[in-house]
Amino acid sequence: MSREEDNGEARRHFPSRRADKNSVAEPSQRQDSANLDSYWEGESEATVPSRSAVAGRSARRKARRKKRTIAAVVILVVIGLITGASVIAAKELGGISGIISGGEDYEGKGSGEVIIEIPEGASGKTIGTILEKEGVIADADVFADIFKKNSLAQGVQAGRFRLHKRMSSREALAMLLDPTSKADIKVTIPPGFTVKQIKTRLQETAGINADQVAEAFAD
Repeated sequence: MSREEDNGEARRHFPSRRADKNSVAEPSQRQDSANLDSYWEGESEATVPSRSAVAGRSARRKARRKKRTIAAVVILVVIGLITGASVIAAKELGGISGIISGGEDYEGKGSGEVIIEIPEGASGKTIGTILEKEGVIADADVFADIFKKNSLAQGVQAGRFRLHKRMSSREALAMLLDPTSKADIKVTIPPGFTVKQIKTRLQETAGINADQVAEAFAD
């Protein structure tokens, strides 16, 4: 038998190492390819929910920002309404000047007429209390402060004065310093009048009530 025939038989019955390697490598390569495809499919599947989650978080942040903006606008509107109502109330109860001075005060010269009586030696606080009680001014403390700072205030005399309702403290003080505001009462008592007749004349002419007349006669 020739060498060539021997080699042919060897090739027929004993495959070469290269053929063995190719036959073994094909399943391994197919497995590696399958594993790689599976990996990229997993990456793709993982990426989709991740993007959805990011979009969801962004939407929630926008919703929170919108709610905060709406809440801020509502708060500003409420503050504006409260401030406006406070200004209107301040004007009704005495004006902004009273707020600045630390208390309430009316504005202007007031209206109507009220007769008040200032006792001898009354202080600014005492006069302010009388005026507030009679509805002339809004706050006795505001009047007392203005009275203290005005050098002419000491010229207020005891007696009866015609003032107005709901006056500013400055206007009330000005009227108390004005001699024409004095409410001097002149009552003529004819000779021979009895005590009862005099009391009746005082009530009718001077506008003094019965209790005040009785108190005056008891003094």
